[in-house]
Amino acid sequence: MVYNKEGALAAWAYDQFYSSDKIGDHSFFEQLIREAGGPALEIGFGTGRLLAPYCRLGLEVDGIDASPEMLARCKAKVEGAAYAPSLWLQRMEMLDLKRRYALIYAPFRAFLLVPERGAAFEALSRFRRHLQPDGWVALSMFVPSYELTARQRGQVEVLADRPAGGGRRLLVSASTRNQLIEQLKEVVFRYEIVEEDGRVSEVEIERIKLRWYFRWEFQMMLERVGFGDVRVLGDHSHEPLREGHRDMIFLARA
Repeated sequence: MVYNKEGALAAWAYDQFYSSDKIGDHSFFEQLIREAGGPALEIGFGTGRLLAPYCRLGLEVDGIDASPEMLARCKAKVEGAAYAPSLWLQRMEMLDLKRRYALIYAPFRAFLLVPERGAAFEALSRFRRHLQPDGWVALSMFVPSYELTARQRGQVEVLADRPAGGGRRLLVSASTRNQLIEQLKEVVFRYEIVEEDGRVSEVEIERIKLRWYFRWEFQMMLERVGFGDVRVLGDHSHEPLREGHRDMIFLARA
């Protein structure tokens, strides 16, 4: 059995079971990009789930991501696109580019992957410095659920069992522990390639921490670093956030 540390299985698995149709955010962010009327920067583009089709449409979207494996997959997807994006290997709290943007957006809860509070403030400050005058930031987050966090006590949950070609299967499992006071989730993902005879031939372990936020808490954070005209929408619907929404989108002007 081979233990992987490079993140190759995690990047491949991302392409297998995260689709824009499932997440439901493709048209939402496309509209924001078009309304911004200038270049956009995607934070945490992953394998190019959104960025690649936007570039094929000719939309001017660049991006950053912290994973070399995700970056490699995204680069392959944008070859020959109508717009050739600039893609950088950077963490959002270290954002340092020469270009300024009309819109900076972080889809699929990417901003939550900055667990340290000081680093989160630094990331927001850098977003603002990289925006054009009156540019916009758009950040996606989940609506916190204590019912869910109470159930997450480290038990292993199977997330996916999919064909991986050649009679093999990809098995993805995860365990989550929560720190309620610190508003932190610690998630351990396990990716396994299972051969046709049941033998596990490859294993990759991915550990992530993410911090969750409440509506007014995060609005005050945005205002503290100088953003204004803060709006909070629900479920990529362009409607104000309300009870029953699972995701909240923060829009704010530089």
